[in-house]
Amino acid sequence: MIINSINYKNNPYLQESSINKERLYQGEIARTNLMCKSGANKRDKNEVINSGNIADKSEVAAISFKGSKFDKMISSDKFANFLTYIDNHNQTTNALVALVTAGMIRPTLTMAIPGMKDKKDKIYSATQAISSGFLGFGVTMALTQPLDDALTKVKNDPAKYNCKFLVEMNDKIKKLEQSAKTADPKELKNILKQKSTLELLVKNIPEWAICVPRAMLTIALIPLILKYVFGLEKKPKNPQQVKTEQPVQQQNFAELKQGKAINEFLSDKEKDGKQVSFKANPANVIPMNIPGAKSTKSSGLYDKVTDKLAKYITSPIINSSLLRKASDSLKDSDILFNHISTITSALISGVYVQRTLTNDNLEDDKKKVLATNQALTFAMSTILSYTVDSKLENWWQRLTAKFIGARATDKDFAKEFEKAQKEAMAKLKTLKSQNASKEAIKKAKLPKALDYAKSKNLVLPPNIKGQVAGLALLKKMVVIGSIFRLAVPLIATPLASYLEEIRAKKMESKQQTA
Repeated sequence: MIINSINYKNNPYLQESSINKERLYQGEIARTNLMCKSGANKRDKNEVINSGNIADKSEVAAISFKGSKFDKMISSDKFANFLTYIDNHNQTTNALVALVTAGMIRPTLTMAIPGMKDKKDKIYSATQAISSGFLGFGVTMALTQPLDDALTKVKNDPAKYNCKFLVEMNDKIKKLEQSAKTADPKELKNILKQKSTLELLVKNIPEWAICVPRAMLTIALIPLILKYVFGLEKKPKNPQQVKTEQPVQQQNFAELKQGKAINEFLSDKEKDGKQVSFKANPANVIPMNIPGAKSTKSSGLYDKVTDKLAKYITSPIINSSLLRKASDSLKDSDILFNHISTITSALISGVYVQRTLTNDNLEDDKKKVLATNQALTFAMSTILSYTVDSKLENWWQRLTAKFIGARATDKDFAKEFEKAQKEAMAKLKTLKSQNASKEAIKKAKLPKALDYAKSKNLVLPPNIKGQVAGLALLKKMVVIGSIFRLAVPLIATPLASYLEEIRAKKMESKQQTA
C-alpha cells in the first residue's frame, strides 16, 4: 500500500511542477534553435538559455513535432514523466509489466492453448500466472516504494544521511566539471558511469530479498485460486470419507425440502428481531477512511519511515566496500539490469519448483507438470531474453534518438544519428573482416544516442539523462517480461505436459513388466 502524503515535494502550490519546468525549457530550446537558424552565434545561444525568459507559446507550437501519433506520444510530457518514474522506480514498473503480462494476458492465452488433453495442466499454469502477477505487484509496490523514496532522499542530500561515498563522488564530479578544460574527460565519464551503476544496484538489489518470500506466497495461494476461481480442489486420498458424508447431505436436503429447516430459520430470526435496535449511537459510530483522502499524520509518519530507511539502510549499503567495488567493476556493462533480472529469476524459479513439489494441497501428478513448466520457463527465457535484447539494441538507440530529438525540438537529429550509426557499423564490419585487434574493435563500438547528442552540443532538458535511462530500462523490462512471463510459459505449458505424459507411460510400462 502506498501512503498518500502531502508534502513540499508533491504540492503543486508550494513547488513548480516538473511539467511546467519542462515546458519552459522547451520554450527556451525553441527560441535557441530559431536564433541558431537565423545565424546567431554560440554566445547568443548561451545567453538565451540562461536568460530565464519565457518563449512565446505560439513560437513553441510552430516548431513542435508534427507527425504520426507515435511521434506525438514520444514527444509528450506525459511520456517523458513516465520514463522518469521508470528510472526512479525500477522494480515497481517491472512489477507493473509482470501484472499485465503474467497476471492478465498469460492466463487468458494459456486457457486458449489448443490440443492439450488434460485441461487441468492449463488451469494450474494459469493459476500460478495470476498468483505471481497480482501478488508480485502488490508486494513489490508496498516494499520497494519506501526504499526508492529513501534513495531519492540520500541522492538529494547525502551529507544529511551520512552517505560518505556519495558525497565523495559528488565532490569529484563538481571539481572535474569546474576544471573541464584541464581535467581528463575519461575520468569524469567513469565517475558518472559508476554513480549511475551504484544507483541501479541500490534500486534493484532489494528485489533479491523480496522475491523469495513472495515466490513462497505465490505457490501457497495457488490452491486458493484453484478453489475459488476455477472450482478445483485436491481429491481426498480416502474415497470412503465422501461416501460416509453423502447420506448426511441427502438427509439435510430432505429436511430442507419438507420446509423444516426454513421454518426453524424464520422463527429464530423473528425472535432475534425483537431484540434488534437500529437507533444510532454516536459513541458506536466507526469513522471511515475515504480512499484517496490525504492525511497529514500519515504523511509525517511516512516521511519519518523513509528518513530511517535512508539513514540506517540505504546509506550503509552505498558506503559498503562491496558496493563500491561492484559499482566500479560493473560500470561499463550495458546489460547489468539483465544480469540482475536473471539472478532474481533463478531465485524465484528455484523457490517455485521446491514449493510446488512439496505442496500437499496440490495433486501429485500435477505438481510434476507445474514444476517442469517452471524449470523450462527459466532456462528458455534466460537464453532468449539476452539474445532478443542485444538484437534490438541498435533499433532502440534509433528510437532513443527520436525521443531526444523530440525533447530538444530538433527534427533532424534522429536522421543524423542513424547516419552516424550506419557509418560506425560499416567501420566495425571492416575491422572484423580485417581481423583487427580486440582493442581496435572495442574503440570502434557503435555510438549511443545521448552521447552523440552531447557531442553535437544539442540543447537538452536538464532531466534528459534519467529519461533516457528510463527508456533503456523500459525496453529491457518489456523484452524480459514478454519472454519470461508470457511467450516461453505458453510454449512450456504444453511441452511440460507432453514430457510428463511420456514419463507416466514409461513408469506404467515398467510396473506392468515388473
